[in-house]
Amino acid sequence: MKKIVYNKTILVICMFALCLVSSFSFSQSLPPVNNFTPSEYQADNQNWSISQTEDKQIFVANNKGLLNFNGEDWTLYPSPNESIIRSVHAVNQTVYTGCYKDFGVWKENNKGLYEYESLVNKYNLELEEDEQFWKIINLNQFVIFQ
Repeated sequence: MKKIVYNKTILVICMFALCLVSSFSFSQSLPPVNNFTPSEYQADNQNWSISQTEDKQIFVANNKGLLNFNGEDWTLYPSPNESIIRSVHAVNQTVYTGCYKDFGVWKENNKGLYEYESLVNKYNLELEEDEQFWKIINLNQFVIFQ
């Protein structure tokens, strides 16, 4: 019977190479994530809801109003009734928001800025005392404010 002699240095190098190769072959890459601070987007640090339009613009319901991020610049649209915007939901290119005692729709004008129209005022709706709208969903052709 032959006796096999192992060189410890070669064995250590092989083990290290095996570990190195296996760690690269089973690794996952993470998607790029950008973190923005309130000083970068010039609004409050509390965000309640987020949605995205078909053209990939991001809208955020923030304590100071509606935040819009087009991939490069942030724009803050103050809350129409100066309350916290609690919910935002984009359907195609239309953005819906809900806040304290009001909900409505934002549409882009010919200058590329978003303008608000209160649906509460438009339809002369009577709301309960201290009513807030925390969630917006679309169901078929309807938009539901909860």
